[in-house]
Amino acid sequence: MINQTSRLRRAGIAGGAMATVALVAGLLTPTTADAAAKNACSGVTSHCKIVAHVDVTGDGRPDSVGIVRQRTDGDVVTRYQVRIRTAGGKLLHKTDKSAAWIGPLYRGAAKIDGRRGKELVVGHVLGAHTAFYRVYRYHNGKLVLLKSPKLPKKVSATTLDRSWAVDSAVASFEGIRRTRHNGHVVLTNTFGSRDPSARVYSGWKLKYRWEAGHWKSTSVVKRTFTNKQAAKAWGWHVKGMRTGF
Repeated sequence: MINQTSRLRRAGIAGGAMATVALVAGLLTPTTADAAAKNACSGVTSHCKIVAHVDVTGDGRPDSVGIVRQRTDGDVVTRYQVRIRTAGGKLLHKTDKSAAWIGPLYRGAAKIDGRRGKELVVGHVLGAHTAFYRVYRYHNGKLVLLKSPKLPKKVSATTLDRSWAVDSAVASFEGIRRTRHNGHVVLTNTFGSRDPSARVYSGWKLKYRWEAGHWKSTSVVKRTFTNKQAAKAWGWHVKGMRTGF
């Protein structure tokens, strides 16, 4: 009889505990599940792809990053949207309405400027041998473009507004390299061109320092480059991103 009562008492306690768990689950699970289910592509019916989970906002937590192909012309993407669902659940997005890109849009995430968080590098316009990218960053609660450094007045080069270029061809090259010096972020933009029959390229090596929220020109050098030097300089050279296009 004692054993039976003891079993009934334990069963009652267990039943109460299970009811409590069920009640708590009923109160918390939907919210938790909803938060876990939401990502950068939530609410988009099609053509949205999650491309990364990286810290864009700079709070030390990974954010969900997605890209929506909104308009295409054959194989060419002519409009897309970059979307971020922050770790805190806020949705941010920005649209490129003048794209002309073939292939995967997402290039990578890396620290480019001197702010906290990583920037997102995404394709913008793809030419025969030159790729123009746009760099997206988090600033004051919004997803905005990080402009490429402004060319010095005496330097002549083909550029697209707010774009970052890399190039590799027999007649031309361009590359971007990020380093640090004395605690400052340093960006080096190297490019040149030549007649296909020439032995060297003629071009520029430009250096900038990230200072007070913008790029400050620190060095402007006109020079020639050998094939070996051009091959070493072209493409992206930023930690966290693969070299090249």
